[in-house]
Amino acid sequence: MRLSEDNAGRFRVPYVALMAVAHNTMMAEGLLPKSETIAEADPQTKIRVRDWALSAPGFLDAFLEENPVSLDADALATVRGFRHAVQGEFFVLRERKTHTVLLSAEEPTLAYALVALNEPPQHQIELSMPILLRTVLWPFEGQIVYDGLCTANSLHFGAGFRRSLDDALREAEARYGLVTSIPFDPVIRPDAQKRLLLSYTRGLGTIERYQEEIDHLLRQE
Repeated sequence: MRLSEDNAGRFRVPYVALMAVAHNTMMAEGLLPKSETIAEADPQTKIRVRDWALSAPGFLDAFLEENPVSLDADALATVRGFRHAVQGEFFVLRERKTHTVLLSAEEPTLAYALVALNEPPQHQIELSMPILLRTVLWPFEGQIVYDGLCTANSLHFGAGFRRSLDDALREAEARYGLVTSIPFDPVIRPDAQKRLLLSYTRGLGTIERYQEEIDHLLRQE
C-alpha cells in the first residue's frame, strides 16, 4: 500500500520543490506569516499551502516555465501531471494487499486505488473504516498517491449507511472499474450490468442480501 522507496524518492523531489516554492510565494504575498520553512510547518499549514499550489491561478504554469529549483525533465513531467490531481472528499473503505480503496463522496461516484507516500490514511487516522476525509489524489507514473495530508471527519456511520457505501462501491467498480491512474474518463462500461449482477451472486450470503437488486437486473436483461 506504499510506494516503493525508489518511486517515493522520485515523487518527493518534485512534490517537495513545488510545496517549498508555493510556501515562499505565499509568504511573499502576505498570505502566510514569514516564519518557518514548509518542512517545519504544522499539518494544517501544509494543507493550506498544498491547496493553494493547486488552485492559485497561473502558479503551476509559472513554476513549470521558470523551473525555479532546476528540476530535471522527469521531475518536471511529474509536476506537469499534477495538473490532474483530484481534490475532494472521499470515503476510505477497504484495505487491500496493494492499495487502499477510496470512494468519491461527489458525483460521479468513483472507486480509487490509492498508494501512500508514507502511511495510508486508515493507519494514520485513529478511526475505524469507513472514514470520511478531504484530501488530494496525486497522479504519479500510473499510480494514485496519497501525500499524508488530509482533514478527517470524526463521524461514526451506522450499519445502514455502511451498507449504502458497500452498494455504492459495488456499483462504481461495475460501472467504471477500479480507477488506478488519473486523469480518468468516467465512461460507463458496456457490460456494467453483467458485472454488477456477478458481484451480487458471488455467494449465498450476497444473493440473499441483494435478491431485490438481482431481480431488478434480471428483469432489465
